Amino acid sequence: MAKTSELLVGKWDTLHENGAFDLKRQYITRHEHKATMPSRVLRYNDAAEEIQRLIKKCETENEGFRAFGSRWSMSKIAHQKDNMHQNNLMYLDLEIEEGDMHPDSEYAHENIFFFECGSTIKQISQKLNEYGKSLKTTGASNGQTIAGCISTGVHGSAFDTGAVQDYIVGLNIITGPNAEDNVYLERHTQPSLNDAFAQSINARVIRNDDLFNAALVGLGSFGFIHGVALEADDLFLLDRYVRRIDKNLTLSLSKTLDFENSEFKIDNEVDENGKPNRPYHYKIFINPYVDEDQYVVEAMYKKKYTLAYPDPFTKIEKSLYKDLIYLLIKFSEKFPKSIPWFIKSLQKSILPEITKDEEKIRATLYETFWDAGYKGPAFACSMGVTIEDSERALNALVKMTKDHPIP
Repeated sequence: MAKTSELLVGKWDTLHENGAFDLKRQYITRHEHKATMPSRVLRYNDAAEEIQRLIKKCETENEGFRAFGSRWSMSKIAHQKDNMHQNNLMYLDLEIEEGDMHPDSEYAHENIFFFECGSTIKQISQKLNEYGKSLKTTGASNGQTIAGCISTGVHGSAFDTGAVQDYIVGLNIITGPNAEDNVYLERHTQPSLNDAFAQSINARVIRNDDLFNAALVGLGSFGFIHGVALEADDLFLLDRYVRRIDKNLTLSLSKTLDFENSEFKIDNEVDENGKPNRPYHYKIFINPYVDEDQYVVEAMYKKKYTLAYPDPFTKIEKSLYKDLIYLLIKFSEKFPKSIPWFIKSLQKSILPEITKDEEKIRATLYETFWDAGYKGPAFACSMGVTIEDSERALNALVKMTKDHPIP
């Protein structure tokens, strides 16, 4: 049987130390050993029964119960003061056979995979690599659990793909302590797995687009997400370039994404007619305290996977963000008026280095967005606007930061 440790902790905190928050108990569930229960499906179902036992216990005691994964959220939104369950030791994957597919499914069987809630983006990427597959997109690093990613809406890093939750095709959610409270949920317009698969994990089937879409980014409020079915891509490579280009051209591209008719061209990234290719990923680095005619941009282009490419990690380590967040925070707490000068002085250390064509980085998605080195206190703020309004939004933010400097 799966076993759960019950810890009386008193306090709980996020990875970025945005707490601490009051907490009575922390639960950590471990599967039955493979030696005594070889079947992954049986171990998965056994864990589900254990979660339902814990829910029943909390319900009887009139206390709350919520799950967490890698603790990457930067707020107390996912917090519950009574009982919280640590999911990261529940990382089974279940084999999806061709006979598990729904008869009306339009998904290719070989692209559908099923992972337990505590599986991290890194673990999933490593498993998919064994099949010559890849996630479609991830956040900028890989430590989050899959249930945590979709529940909090971890953004993607690619055009035309969406965010992490957009390639999820099925959810196994435990909503209570009773047998009927174990649910397999998916869209009725895009079914993926059949009723027999749901029965194998002791779940009843609900196919409803609105319910599925609501539950995807549910911040843990729809129940305990025990497993997810996802659609993977064939393994691919990304060629990454960093350029400094005209500010107006940079912002024009951000408003239109019309790369084909743009002056922004990388010699190796053109079609047969010489027109610029559309990148997989396009990012602009802006220092709001400096008025410049050019901005640094990062562009990545999707390529077919081939085995022969140089080890990317030596370049990736030097080319991504340098971790100055904590230093900036400490310095700016004492000298807030010095922030613009401080950031301008460190700009070369913070921004990625400009690369020549021969210096591009070629890597898989997993290698490009790999382990995050930064842990500790952080504050982040994000907002969504239509791309047509991106320049107006930027101008408003730049004005605000000049009036009220922030690091």
